[in-house]
Amino acid sequence: MSKTEIVQRQARITRAADSDERTIEALLVPFNQPVEIFEGYREQFAPGSVRADDTPPLLFRDHDKPIGTLETIEDRDDGVHITARISATALGDETWQLIKDGVLTRMSIGFLLLGEQVDEDDSTLHTVTDAIIREASVVPFPAYPQAKITSHRAEENKEKTMTVEFMTREAGDELAARLSEQDRKLEALAAEQADPAPVEVMNIRSFGEYAYLYASGDQRARDAFEGFTSDTAKNIDRPAWLGMIQKDMKAKQPILNIFTHEANLPSKGLTLQYGRLAESTFNVARQTKEADQLVHTGKLAYEAKNVNVETIGGYTTVSRQTIERAGDVNVLSDMFLGMAKAYALHIEKRMRETVTAAATTAEATPTIKAAPTNAQGWLSAVLGLADAYEDSIYPLDGLLVSPATFEQLAALPEERKALQITAAPENKIGTLTVSVPEADLYGLKVVRIPKWEGNHAVGFASSAAVCKESAGAPLRLSDSDVTKLTDAFSVYGYAAFYVPGPDAFKAIKLA
Repeated sequence: MSKTEIVQRQARITRAADSDERTIEALLVPFNQPVEIFEGYREQFAPGSVRADDTPPLLFRDHDKPIGTLETIEDRDDGVHITARISATALGDETWQLIKDGVLTRMSIGFLLLGEQVDEDDSTLHTVTDAIIREASVVPFPAYPQAKITSHRAEENKEKTMTVEFMTREAGDELAARLSEQDRKLEALAAEQADPAPVEVMNIRSFGEYAYLYASGDQRARDAFEGFTSDTAKNIDRPAWLGMIQKDMKAKQPILNIFTHEANLPSKGLTLQYGRLAESTFNVARQTKEADQLVHTGKLAYEAKNVNVETIGGYTTVSRQTIERAGDVNVLSDMFLGMAKAYALHIEKRMRETVTAAATTAEATPTIKAAPTNAQGWLSAVLGLADAYEDSIYPLDGLLVSPATFEQLAALPEERKALQITAAPENKIGTLTVSVPEADLYGLKVVRIPKWEGNHAVGFASSAAVCKESAGAPLRLSDSDVTKLTDAFSVYGYAAFYVPGPDAFKAIKLA
């Protein structure tokens, strides 16, 4: 906290007595009463820490406008007490009435911090040792709940004259008409914001037509672009061809689909900040009886990390003659579908790289140290992983394996058991599908990572790896290059890949 900054803390008005003085008395600052100002910063005032200087402090309303003067500032055993007089101004009159009605009961100090001490055993606790009071304010909400107005003394009753101004019928009718028009506009605005009219794009029949119309400046396509790609999108009725493209793209992203994938990447910034779990020893327990202190053992700590936002895309060129003379946009549709799938493949590749890097790191200190060589060994490994995740904040969602390990699992010989393993057919330890390379091992989902060299088997939680992607990718398009009579059509998007929970990967040691 800067020592040249005027700081504000709040307390309570304790009394406003009835007389002709319009004065209040208040406990402005309590002593030795720690209050959490914000997370990780608690503050208290030491006795004798608050003083005035050559500039007389004033009484304010909400730290905004002066409404009076401070008559006395006095240290007592429980804190700093003040007496203040409220001036006869419009704001002063309003404040005085609200104090008498019990609406405003709080006080706040504005002070210049000159000295403080940080507790050696608790670095979050700061004790103010020297501060100059600049102003005291009557406020509705306090930082210090003990700071209250303790008394108020009212002014004597005085006869007041009320002035009434009359409005002519013509002026009244004009005012009523203007108010009615304003009401109509506000109602229309509210209706538009609540249910905006959908942008008419349903008659855009294909990805190629959308791209062509966008490049030619068609407003429907421009509106569709905004709706597809903007965080503050218009209401878009999404056409069927868009759903088909997204379905085809998703089919090319099996690894991305099992982890966290979000289309809410911030629209600005070259890096993305996220929290990585650094320590997870936090414990909770049942409160033995009411008012007992809750358990405070262990720690749940996150460290701030940054990851680069990547631009992912590509383009190809098609002559204007091909597009305009062909009479339709089927060529463009096929071309953009191919580019969209290529974009999806690259997102999948980057997610795969992110996941395998985290899994490889986990293998440096494997959770299961006995390499399984048969069905019983794999059962022991799976049970060991389940026990390891039992004490983790992450669930065990599956097992990542390399192609070599996947083949070893497929080659395991049958073993007869007295008990049938749940979710497995009789005399089997699980199931394995070749068309979509995944398996079920003792009820645990096994996911094959293509092109992962060597023998690997690593447990994972789906929230352990994240891909944040820009909205609408890959529906972002480039404009025409009219100088060469070609259209340079492209698809691109922005994405960030990161691992917020490295401890959510737990490895099995393999020979």
